[in-house]
Amino acid sequence: ANPEVLAKKAAALAMGKPFMEPKEFKLDAKALDAFTGVYDIDGKEKRTFTSRDGKLMMARGDRSPSALTPYSKDGFFVPGTLARFEFGRDAQGKVSHVTVDNAGERTRNERIGDAPAEREAVKIDNAGFDARAGAYQLAPQFTITVSREGERYYAQATGQRRIEIFPASEDVFFSRDVNAELRFEKGADGAPVVVLH
Repeated sequence: ANPEVLAKKAAALAMGKPFMEPKEFKLDAKALDAFTGVYDIDGKEKRTFTSRDGKLMMARGDRSPSALTPYSKDGFFVPGTLARFEFGRDAQGKVSHVTVDNAGERTRNERIGDAPAEREAVKIDNAGFDARAGAYQLAPQFTITVSREGERYYAQATGQRRIEIFPASEDVFFSRDVNAELRFEKGADGAPVVVLH
């Protein structure tokens, strides 16, 4: 549990104004398309909502995306946090903005455009990937292990969860969960090395 979230919940309870504990609401995956887009935060930073695998994903700036859970037909929350996202619609019923509520602090973000298309993966030769699979030490206490299961490719850094990676080419892989790119290059001895961008 997040100590900051617990402290805020306890304080709100003590004041007699407890935070709403949302429950998951069943929402058809097709309904998520209405919320996708780019929303302006402050004239400089933007918030992007995309739909992936039946989940609404939110990324602020160039940070990694978070999966949102619906609590109503227009409302979403981030499990384990106090962040809530309530989408508003214009007179024609089209989503026009999102109101972000973070522990009682509310801000309105206007929708300013469509979300960019998700980066496309290409088909690669599994045998070539398997020849490079293994653990790569990038720093004394930091190793990345790359592996394959069937037609899916994965990377796991020291102390972090395993994430799926997608081939942009035989040598370059990207993630849809973190803002990073993994490249296979040849070391001085001709053996493969991994470089993170």
